[in-house]
Amino acid sequence: MRFRAERVMQPGGKRGNMGRAVWGRWCLPLLVGNLLLPLGSGSVLAQRAERDGLEVENLQVEHPVVTSLRQSKPQEPDEWMYAIETLLTLGEQQLAIEFANTLASMDLEEKALVDLGLAVGSARLLRLATNDTLGEEPQKFARRVLAAVRNFRRDPQRLEKLALRAAQSAGRERVEAITDLRLAGGAAVQPLVRLLLDPGQAGSAARIRDALAGLGPSVVAPLLAVLQTEDEQLQAQVLLTLARLGDLSTLYDVLCHAAMPSTGAVHRGAARRATAALIERVPDTGSVKRKVYTVIHHYLTGRRRPAADLEGKAPLWNWDDDRRVLEQSDQPLRLVAAARADQLARQLYRVDPQDRRLARLAALARLNRAKLFAGLDQPLTAAVADEVRRLAPADPLDFTEQVLALALQRGEVPAAIGAAEILAEEANKAQGAPHLTDHSGPVPTPLVQALADPDRRLRFAALQAVMAAGPQTLFAGASRVPEALKFFIRCAGSPRALVADPRPERCQQLSVLLEENGWQSDRFLTGRRMALAATQRADYAVALVAFTIEQPDCRETLARLRQDPRTADLPVGLIVEPRHRLAAERLVDRFPLTEAFVAPRDGSTLQMQLDRLIAKAGDRFVPHQRRTEHATAAVELLAQLSRERSPLFELAGFEPVLELSLHNADLVAAATGVLGNIGSPAAQHALFNLASGATQPLASRQLASQAFVASVRRHGIGLSIAQIQQLSRQYDQQAGDGAKIEELLWSMLDVLQSGKR
Repeated sequence: MRFRAERVMQPGGKRGNMGRAVWGRWCLPLLVGNLLLPLGSGSVLAQRAERDGLEVENLQVEHPVVTSLRQSKPQEPDEWMYAIETLLTLGEQQLAIEFANTLASMDLEEKALVDLGLAVGSARLLRLATNDTLGEEPQKFARRVLAAVRNFRRDPQRLEKLALRAAQSAGRERVEAITDLRLAGGAAVQPLVRLLLDPGQAGSAARIRDALAGLGPSVVAPLLAVLQTEDEQLQAQVLLTLARLGDLSTLYDVLCHAAMPSTGAVHRGAARRATAALIERVPDTGSVKRKVYTVIHHYLTGRRRPAADLEGKAPLWNWDDDRRVLEQSDQPLRLVAAARADQLARQLYRVDPQDRRLARLAALARLNRAKLFAGLDQPLTAAVADEVRRLAPADPLDFTEQVLALALQRGEVPAAIGAAEILAEEANKAQGAPHLTDHSGPVPTPLVQALADPDRRLRFAALQAVMAAGPQTLFAGASRVPEALKFFIRCAGSPRALVADPRPERCQQLSVLLEENGWQSDRFLTGRRMALAATQRADYAVALVAFTIEQPDCRETLARLRQDPRTADLPVGLIVEPRHRLAAERLVDRFPLTEAFVAPRDGSTLQMQLDRLIAKAGDRFVPHQRRTEHATAAVELLAQLSRERSPLFELAGFEPVLELSLHNADLVAAATGVLGNIGSPAAQHALFNLASGATQPLASRQLASQAFVASVRRHGIGLSIAQIQQLSRQYDQQAGDGAKIEELLWSMLDVLQSGKR
């Protein structure tokens, strides 16, 4: 058994032996007792047991170290920590738990927590924080100590003082300052960069760069963020620091700066020096463009990603050039990779601003980052849209259309959504941009192609842009517009699920469990009917499919769902029996957005399974609220078409879709207006049914009555004689239900009796 006294740095900056008291107070006696135990302590106890008539076989000998700890309990927090670790080593968990709870119950101030953390070291605290046998309170205490030490090491005022010492001192004091800065990690970059920006510290620039390089690989990402500055002098200082570090992960940033034209001599010299530290020679501009372009593509597609922690996150550093501040946050790997691609794309664009290929890539990377960080359901900010427009070498509208085409080609959905939003905004400003939908050829334009994309959000953004473009003539892919409108309008009031199982009783059971969790469901006994139904409505959020589904089988059913753009993003839960689990897992590996579940027995289990399925879908899952917003906007777009009576799009056939919307409070106002503008017999019949329905809300009935009257006046009577007679009977039956009901029914009868006024 070993006890080690560690030399640690005190919060005041002085070094001391915090373990000396522990060693002299009780560790040394415990060590001696531990060494003497094999030399006869057990035999002495055995002799005493025999003398007292006890059975030697049942005699339990306590370790002398444990006995000593019981008799002389620790006094200071660091002594408690060493005692807990010793007890765990000896297997005395019960006493270790008792000691750990005693330590956790201590009311220590922030300074005392820091002293404890520095005294015992992070390794011991991490072991305590991750030891589940000790209980929740000791783990929380250990995390508090770790947080206190982390805050102490990253304290801005302390780091400022250490940075000054590293820049101005010499010898041991400077080495100790750099060592303490290194313990702060990337947070130590900010005060040193601030010194580089200080004209009064110009004479110490080399020493500051040496201090930055001495912090090690942890400063690479922060320095690359600072390299995004527009200040060429600061860029040069960062490049010289990167040359000292010699880290190959900085190669592509350094190459971009080495290839940039029209930069100052200091910047060019620093960039070439940094390049020489990494590779033998500076490549030509064409090679730099090809290499960095490929690396950016790899970051966008996920082939390159930074190292992640246990939670799947990585540190992301951003440099605010206006405030001269370095900011850090932990983000998912996809977001960090998107930010890295944006960094490189900006620098690559500056290598050759006249290269449209680089401009399009820079715009794509910027849109991709902006949409991912803000959220795919959030509109693009005006600042980001302006950045993209500034990258355009000529017409911003044509340039954005090219960016959309590139995003579709590469499968970069977030960037494509952002580009479609900009196109819609530009078309609205120009009061139309018909060329966005028609290039006078048989191939659909990029915007029209996006109407058939598997991603629901992109399809809707493209639909809005097409409507804003205001097409004047028929164009390739025009039929996709009414198809998209019908799809998005089909949205019910509650989340909806598909259930497919060849056994009716299992279908019924799953539907009941879904209803317990607030879901509506539609049941099917074959895969073909389920796949067909999934294409007809936009409000299906998930599908539960039995692995034993037939007509067709499970594999073919999944293939159909993934091949149709309307259902490609539908999360599917495979309900399997234990004997089919391995075969189901193979299907899950083949088809995305799919998860295998054992048949649930209760509603809570089903909800947990649905949560897992939705979590796996990630940002491809569209919440029901967003689906409802899409439906509302789609009805408004259809209302716009019905008012303009555009000859390009046939409105016949929308009546069944709109009839579903009449029972949705968010859609009924726009839906009644569209039905009134359509004026077909089916449309008037739908309005008649809603207005005369005694169980329908009064507000909805009034809207339907007004739309019905306007439709008859504009298009003539579309009801049959039997329906008109039915309306007359309903008027007589509901005459006593109130003046408002009597008024709306009479207005309908009046317009029918007078024919057309």
